[in-house]
Amino acid sequence: METEYKIGERVFDIRYGWGSVREPMNECFVTVKFDEDNITRNYDERTAVNLLAYEEYEIKKKPTLKYQSIIGERITLPTILGNLKIE
Repeated sequence: METEYKIGERVFDIRYGWGSVREPMNECFVTVKFDEDNITRNYDERTAVNLLAYEEYEIKKKPTLKYQSIIGERITLPTILGNLKIE
């Protein structure tokens, strides 16, 4: 694992907010208990590296495809890519 978490460290996940590391379960997994709703989540190596941070963050980029407009339709590559031109 790129980051080794220690018991009691404060970490942030955009989905659950702030929490504390409860148990670094061997070198590939970590358990975090979140403050707001007292839930406990387990993270594998990939998920922890992608979602856990030592500072609060937010995602600013919004998806460009409006999925509601194509629900129930047959989705084709041009529908997804729009007017993308590849040169």
